[in-house]
Amino acid sequence: MLVKEVLPEDVRNFNQALMELGALICKPSSPLCHACPIERYCQAKELGTQQQLPVYKKKAEKKLRHWCVVLIEHQGSLLVEFRSEETLLGQMWGLPALEVSKDGYKVKAIQSYLTSYGVEASDLLYLGEVKHVFTHQVWKMGVFYEQVKKKQSLKKGEWHLIEELDRLTIATAFRKVLKKLEER
Repeated sequence: MLVKEVLPEDVRNFNQALMELGALICKPSSPLCHACPIERYCQAKELGTQQQLPVYKKKAEKKLRHWCVVLIEHQGSLLVEFRSEETLLGQMWGLPALEVSKDGYKVKAIQSYLTSYGVEASDLLYLGEVKHVFTHQVWKMGVFYEQVKKKQSLKKGEWHLIEELDRLTIATAFRKVLKKLEER
């Protein structure tokens, strides 16, 4: 059978009708073939395979990634950065984040990483862990906090008042981290 034999001029309504059939008649594992207006054209019915359809692909396992995310505060301002287009969550605001191995969070590594921002961190406080699930990966983020005594001139990132962060397009993963600051 050729598709042209059953395809009408009004293709949009035809497509909508097929979707309705799929939702109401061709139900997974319990199709209502006896009520189907196009039963005679159905290859699954002809082959006796309608009970096995649809075939779902197994979802790929999500990759688990570990991060240290650091909240650096100075007199009501927080260090944030605009993420580059090449990164996940690119073109949005975020927080300094260092990907680490699953072995844990090493304060010396975080302190060293923060020097790339121009920040000296000496009293990092661990606030806990935050999890964020993406479609293809899971981030487990160890959240650290430091209140710096003097405003340091930054090599990258910007200082923004905490009460004005809602005006920035901050990625949801980092908004979850910011809640740790509120809980503190």
